[in-house]
Amino acid sequence: MQHNTVYHQWVPQWLKLPLLVLALFPHLMLLSILHSNSAFTSSFMDVDSDDIQYLMILMYGTFVVTLLVLQRFMAYFSVKYYILLMSSISVIILYVLSVTNNYQVILVIRFLEGIFGLMEGAIFLPLIIAELKTKHAKVIAYSFYVYYYAYRRNGNNFFTEIKH
Repeated sequence: MQHNTVYHQWVPQWLKLPLLVLALFPHLMLLSILHSNSAFTSSFMDVDSDDIQYLMILMYGTFVVTLLVLQRFMAYFSVKYYILLMSSISVIILYVLSVTNNYQVILVIRFLEGIFGLMEGAIFLPLIIAELKTKHAKVIAYSFYVYYYAYRRNGNNFFTEIKH
């Protein structure tokens, strides 16, 4: 294995970018659940819709706080282990969100969702930029991420239907 890459030697060059895109799916799903239908969610959980809005505000607040400590946290891990850790935690959070309907548990999970959702997505953008190897790599990668954000805003119906 090469020491300067996150990929094994046997991974073909053409497969690296699609693998990064597929690796974004837990991040995409984790953040799309945030924008799910608050009226349906509040009736399902038997809570007020303002409480669901509070959960959204809590998650966005943890995004901002996490941005302040993100660089320091990323310095402690190699990229491979960081991706593995963040993806594993995101999958666990998705699982817990899908099996519980207790508001207090979801309150804690939404807080963690804000932290780890941002931490998982923050590593993939520089990796995508590095894989594009073009003069306009930053523009393409940021456009890709903006497209993902737009899809995430509208993709909540798709991801919440997978659960049923």
